[in-house]
Amino acid sequence: WLRGPDAALISYVFYIVAGAVAAWHADAVLAFTRRHALAILGGAAAAVAASLATYALQLTVGGMSPNDASAVFQPVLVLESAAVAWALLASGVLWTDRNMPRRRAVLALSDRSFGVYLVHPLLLTGVLSAATAAGVASAVEGMPAAAQLTLLLLLVVPVTYIAAAIVTGLFRSAPLSLALTGRERSVQTRVARRAVP
Repeated sequence: WLRGPDAALISYVFYIVAGAVAAWHADAVLAFTRRHALAILGGAAAAVAASLATYALQLTVGGMSPNDASAVFQPVLVLESAAVAWALLASGVLWTDRNMPRRRAVLALSDRSFGVYLVHPLLLTGVLSAATAAGVASAVEGMPAAAQLTLLLLLVVPVTYIAAAIVTGLFRSAPLSLALTGRERSVQTRVARRAVP
């Protein structure tokens, strides 16, 4: 567990318990979030800044590799993850409370979000396998860390999430939607099928 915490379910207990406690007290959590939404957003920004500063210090002063410095269970990353999750909740509450336009894309993406979470590791594995087979992975490994990060943030991450959203959208209308996306088949598909004679 200490050598590879990201592979052990026990590593995720904090998130599971925190989510369960928040769900159990959903009314109180939402009321608190409504009252303090701006502070929560500011706290998340501070947590991201602390995480970036810690990462830079671990690289420069601590002599850690980029991989070790960005490991998912670094204590500052646990704080950042919780803060960003809460900021997303606060953003959603603000969006809803202020009657912001419910654009079709936002609704479609929120419907697909869990499926994207489920599908993206499979897509990343496929991309990594293809990049390794084509020799692209070794070329990228030879690039400076800043170039790798830029490539990752500007190309790999957006393309992966867009592809995952498209794949999830296709699965949402399938009879096995629950198994493939974590949600029941989309209502629009069920209604359309009932309307067909």
